[in-house]
Amino acid sequence: TRIPALRFPRTLLWMPEGLWALDMAGLQRLRSRDWDLHQLDELARTDPMNPPRIRALAPDRLLIVSHDWLAVYNSATRRLTRILEVATTGLGDFGDAAVTPNGDILVTGVNGAALCTAGMPDSIRCVEYGTRQLGLKLLHDPQMDGSGGFLVAGASVDTGNQRLVDFDGKAWRTVLEGGRAKLRGWPAGDGMLW
Repeated sequence: TRIPALRFPRTLLWMPEGLWALDMAGLQRLRSRDWDLHQLDELARTDPMNPPRIRALAPDRLLIVSHDWLAVYNSATRRLTRILEVATTGLGDFGDAAVTPNGDILVTGVNGAALCTAGMPDSIRCVEYGTRQLGLKLLHDPQMDGSGGFLVAGASVDTGNQRLVDFDGKAWRTVLEGGRAKLRGWPAGDGMLW
């Protein structure tokens, strides 16, 4: 199958229901052999140098992570619903998010991470975990660790070097320290990490 080119793709996401892309025109879904534009005014107002991230939330639902809001996009109704505003948290600008197996959302920001219960804006609840004591900022690539905790990576406030940390629900633990290249980690089962 030949996929038609996009002008300036920023983010790609494969879901069983199709391939999604975020480019300069907006959110697009590959249907058959053509891109179907899902025009969203909110995306037109985002910084092209810091494009939102898109994550699979459920069939026909995407989680869109902008630096100042999180939203759920329902592709069947073509409706975007904001579920979290950066101003209501202590996380600073949002960096990334991951959807947990039970539908909760693990979101990272400049100043920490939060685990948010699934729900719409009036019922979403977040527990924030600051990282100031770790000397980390700009957290990214959140992953559940398979043991009820989570992994995130971030930059050292002092050196800018990357560090991968694990939070077990009570305490932070440094898993790996690296240089300036982005670190990422994934649970490999039996308490092991990749």
